[in-house]
Amino acid sequence: MIRRASPKPQAANGKSEFFADLQLEQYIVDELQFQTNAELNFDKARAPDPTIKVDLDVKGHNTDPDRYMVGLSVDLNRDQKLEKVYLYKIHLHIYGWFHFVKPIDLAVKQRAIHLNGSSILYGIVRTVVAQLTGTLGPEKFILPTVNFVSLVKHKFKSKRIKTQATSVEHKK
Repeated sequence: MIRRASPKPQAANGKSEFFADLQLEQYIVDELQFQTNAELNFDKARAPDPTIKVDLDVKGHNTDPDRYMVGLSVDLNRDQKLEKVYLYKIHLHIYGWFHFVKPIDLAVKQRAIHLNGSSILYGIVRTVVAQLTGTLGPEKFILPTVNFVSLVKHKFKSKRIKTQATSVEHKK
């Protein structure tokens, strides 16, 4: 049984103003692909920069206007050949279910779910990748932070202009 956060979290002092209006109910990693380059004497200085691709998708609940599902996909070196990358190729897809604890203006709600919801999930993804690479691989890899304001702006701009892939790629 999954225990969900209470609809209105309370601090030890009984005051709920310390908690955000957007709360994560639960999350699940539904896809995880991990490959490591076994060539441990690979020349890191000659390796191409890692490519990191992040994409998100937000869907509202069918009947509850205060509940949302956020899907986040993160790819590390996905389009590169494993023997050409330094250490890892990783694909991870995560879903998070969120709710707002009080009524909020729709525009504020949309901004919060896209920016805060995706940021919360990306923090979980960064932890999973660091733990996975630090435990199973020869070197821990920490994903860089992402500017979700820019990513969301790019996604909305691309949606309005074209119906094409709207992910953002980052080269470190």
